[in-house]
Amino acid sequence: MAEFAPIIQVVAWGTKLSLSLYDFAIQNHSATRDANRIAKSVSLFSLMLKQVGTLLREDVASPSPESYETVQDITLLAQHAFAAIDEVLASRPQPNDPDGSASSPPRKLDLVSKSKLHYLLAYVDALNSTLSVMLQAFYTVRVIAWSRSRQDRAPASAADAVANERSQLEVLVIEQQLLLLDVSEAHDEYRRSRDFAASPSNSVHSDHRDLATDQDRTPSPSTLEKYKDQSIKTADFPVNVTESSALVRSISSRFSNDILHRWTRLSHIERRLSAAEEYPGTLPKIQQGLQRRDSYQPRVESESEDEASPHLTQRDSEVTSPRPQGTPSFHQAGAMERNALPIPAAGIQNLRSSAPFSPGGTYACLSPSTAYLPAGASPARSLNSGYFPSSPRASLNAIGPNQGPAPEVRERATSNGLGIPWRLWQGSNRWDFVDDQVMNSNTQMPVEKAYAERNSWTEIMQTWVRREAIEEARYSFNQVQKEIPDGKRTRFETCFCIGKALTYTEIRGLVDRSVELFRQAQYDPRLNAELSDSKSSARSINSAESSRRDRTRKSHSDRPRGDFDSSTNDSDSDARPRARRTTSSSNFNNRRSGSRRKKEREKRTSGSHAFGTLAKYGGVAALLEGLPDILRGI
Repeated sequence: MAEFAPIIQVVAWGTKLSLSLYDFAIQNHSATRDANRIAKSVSLFSLMLKQVGTLLREDVASPSPESYETVQDITLLAQHAFAAIDEVLASRPQPNDPDGSASSPPRKLDLVSKSKLHYLLAYVDALNSTLSVMLQAFYTVRVIAWSRSRQDRAPASAADAVANERSQLEVLVIEQQLLLLDVSEAHDEYRRSRDFAASPSNSVHSDHRDLATDQDRTPSPSTLEKYKDQSIKTADFPVNVTESSALVRSISSRFSNDILHRWTRLSHIERRLSAAEEYPGTLPKIQQGLQRRDSYQPRVESESEDEASPHLTQRDSEVTSPRPQGTPSFHQAGAMERNALPIPAAGIQNLRSSAPFSPGGTYACLSPSTAYLPAGASPARSLNSGYFPSSPRASLNAIGPNQGPAPEVRERATSNGLGIPWRLWQGSNRWDFVDDQVMNSNTQMPVEKAYAERNSWTEIMQTWVRREAIEEARYSFNQVQKEIPDGKRTRFETCFCIGKALTYTEIRGLVDRSVELFRQAQYDPRLNAELSDSKSSARSINSAESSRRDRTRKSHSDRPRGDFDSSTNDSDSDARPRARRTTSSSNFNNRRSGSRRKKEREKRTSGSHAFGTLAKYGGVAALLEGLPDILRGI
């Protein structure tokens, strides 16, 4: 890891030195042009060094360990170059120089100092160009990784973007190699000027020049040989600029590829992407699984339509298939594991059909209380933007926000080692887990760093964890929607961003609790008891009504003819067929008591009729007995 304190110090030194050079250019008219050029070069180098240092600090996926060492080496070389420039500025003639008279004009910058500034200008330009090549290499490897994730949607545009970045890198490589050749030429000129000034024929101020030569700490051009291509170092030095340009152009493409493998982690990223494509749960297979799942909707029918109970779900309109009467058999479980396409259980809605977004949900993983995800570009849309390719069960068994994971499928997945996919974030560092194993990462840092830092958080899809389980655990979380490619379209799936770095034990606890909540919601014992009571009550009512109808028919056949009219209405109402319907035991008791009261009224009514008949017979008999007396009186 590069030390950033020296980088900051060199950047500050370069800024001050650039201002001093501009002041020096104003005071020395003969060196104004050269001083302005080197002041600009030092300023640009300071800005480039600051930019590269910032990228190395923020991006831990693209730079290689050699790139950190290279930046440290360039920082040290820049310190030597800045010190040499300070020597030139400090050795300029002063107005109160004792060697000069007051009447003589101020001495101009000597030939050695001018040639030294020319050499240092080329040296700083070469360092700046090397940093530019490194920065472009980081951008190129980012685009290469991005293009691998876009091949299924826009292969042409992704290929064009990669070609453009590689071309820019090649241009910067050509510029860098030409500047390195210029450094050698400028140093040869500076050495000749210095040797000429130190020759015995030039006796003016020879003692001062000998002392300056012995104390010369100007960096050697050999310190930049490591940044040259091997063919340029071994080839004969070209005679003119045309030959040197042709030589550099011939090696630019190959040297660009070498730079990518030396200063970036391109090889590691390519291996990681290739391994991700070979993983069973990658994006193409997820899309195939979605198409296969959407192509059919399984139905489980009951043995008898008369015995079929009503669904006990609260949202029957969203259920895609009837609920099975029992758990899947062993053969069905094996088929689901082989095909990696679990049959959707009843009460599990399709997330793509009617799963609403969370109230007030946003597309940024930011919680008002605990902002555990930095603002700006979401890490979920980084190089490998899609969620970690987990097992097909995690991606295809989509459930709604109010439902939970199917318990049979979840238990088989965890017991067979197919695992729970979840993701751990710390800043821009990402670790993708399946159970307690790290399957993918964009950093070389150990996963313990995520548990040591406070700005870490955990992501897990709603297909594995219910919202209620997270709330019971008292975790601060935010519910977001993640983009999942679906053919030519993009759909959204719900993801929970938990504001804490969870361990696998805590993740497993959330999943187990979600399974319990799902079972409680789907198989409520009170609802099952009420259902069984309703079935038994319906059978009792049917048998009671049939026996009562038999007794009614029998009483009709034994009843006298004269009483038929008085009981016609009642018998018709009793003999009328009634619709079968499910009632509770309390309704049945009320019906039975009402039938008992009706029979008592019938008995009272029949008794009153008999009493009236007897009264009429008695009145007629009394009239017949008194008839002779009446006749005698007449």
